[in-house]
Amino acid sequence: MNDASRAANVLVIDDHRFQRSVLTRMLKAIGIASVLEAEDGAGALAIVRAQRDSLMLIITDVDMPEMDGLEFLRRLAEEAPRTPVAIHSALDRALLTSNELPAAAHGVALLGGHANPATEAALVAAGGRALERTSSPRQLVAEADERQLEAALKQHEFEPWFQPKVDLRSGRVTGAEVLVRWCRLHADPLPPDRFLTLIREKGMMRSLTLAVATRCAQYLGQVGPRGKDFTLSLNVCPTLLDDPEFGASLAHALTGGGATPEEVVLEITESAASRNQGAALENLARLRMRGFELSIDDFGTGHSSLAKLVRTPFSELKIDREFVAKLTTEASARTLVESMVAIARRLGLRTVAEGIETEAQREILIALNCDMGQGYLFAKPMAAADWLQWMHDSLGGHVASR
Repeated sequence: MNDASRAANVLVIDDHRFQRSVLTRMLKAIGIASVLEAEDGAGALAIVRAQRDSLMLIITDVDMPEMDGLEFLRRLAEEAPRTPVAIHSALDRALLTSNELPAAAHGVALLGGHANPATEAALVAAGGRALERTSSPRQLVAEADERQLEAALKQHEFEPWFQPKVDLRSGRVTGAEVLVRWCRLHADPLPPDRFLTLIREKGMMRSLTLAVATRCAQYLGQVGPRGKDFTLSLNVCPTLLDDPEFGASLAHALTGGGATPEEVVLEITESAASRNQGAALENLARLRMRGFELSIDDFGTGHSSLAKLVRTPFSELKIDREFVAKLTTEASARTLVESMVAIARRLGLRTVAEGIETEAQREILIALNCDMGQGYLFAKPMAAADWLQWMHDSLGGHVASR
């Protein structure tokens, strides 16, 4: 853990004093200096109200007397929905999952669950994910109006950041996923959850996507020699799939920056592929004919169907981090990922796993024949200059796990 984690609070909730003390000692051993404790949901809520601005992570049991974990998580969603939560419990995996589902439905920033007793690796992973969520400025940019957003676009304040993708077996760098940040002068970069809702409400998602695409193309030209299969992955907002001219505009933005559609993978969420299926399927086919590759993102978290995979011209299937995080602890997660990879291979699709944080996860994915991956094991998302330097330092396009 870094200095930021040392300055933040972690709240441990468990009705067993011994288990609380074990978790507290483990957290302090990995660098968390301030650990708060509560023995039930009511006491925890009082701490949340007093400390919400300094809470980096809440680790809670669910099987507790009086106010149990389920009620606490429902109340937490009302009090502090952005505070990351990890569930720990001695309940069996199926029952633990059934507790995670309503918490997520209430809007809790759930990082997942782990069995009791916790391991140091699980706590480090949860702390890393929590730190990622809380290290950015907490305030929303709700005060921004359309004129400010337009000015930010003109001044190139919306910058692409890059998270490398690698071949899991060889370590060869195969590309990067593009993640946008609002980089205002004299301010920390804002992640997309702080401004994308406003962009959508103002009807500016098309302009933002095209501007980011142009910048990506320009940076791609600075990478230097790269394999012919090196690609950048761009996320596409569902509403853009309703626009039959979007593909032509996107291709023009890329060529204007010195790239081609063949060098870009468009990541489409399952929900996006499901909405207004006639128009979506037509435009997905049109994008594919223009040379773009298509990836179905977050596969398995939405309304999946084999029929959708067969009739849509995808070239890649992306395995959601939710399943990757549970590979080493849950047999069901491994079975699901194994099935996804097998289906993808039968359909001639590449597979990409996101959110890889440990070497153990990587080894399981290799054993399951997953092709590529991305995650903190290899590199965090980084600004363009850092990414270009990272590429230069990666031994001709190969990278060891970090």
